[in-house]
Amino acid sequence: MERGRGRWSSLSRGMLPLLALHTVTEYYRLDRKPPVTAALVAANTIIYLRPTFLHSILPTINQVWFNPHLILKYKDLERFFLSAIYHLDDSHLVYNMLSLLWKGIQLETSMGSAEFASTVAALVAMSQGITLLLAKSLLLFFDYERAYYQ
Repeated sequence: MERGRGRWSSLSRGMLPLLALHTVTEYYRLDRKPPVTAALVAANTIIYLRPTFLHSILPTINQVWFNPHLILKYKDLERFFLSAIYHLDDSHLVYNMLSLLWKGIQLETSMGSAEFASTVAALVAMSQGITLLLAKSLLLFFDYERAYYQ
């Protein structure tokens, strides 16, 4: 069953409003506003909330959750990359976005926006690739199917 994202009534735990408040507060007090960090936090949050006007464009979490078997069998690059920016629940999103906000502000300010954006893209590709490689290795060398098929 698909979670009740995209409806404000489903945000009962109050974590997302706290994330928004913290983000705005942190961002407001900065002398230099890092645009890549802000865009990443906004994109992840919008994808999680799934507003109605984007519902037909955004794939569901069932279409993009990380599954090494499906990625390799169908060469599913959409699943490979998008699984990194989909979140299962409020706490998953809030934890990741607070971490991104904290690290992103520091790194983007010191590296510059272009270098930070390319670093994020490279790290996402490498972490997804390593996870895929490890799952396939567990299957081949140890006959451990769970990491590969689920």
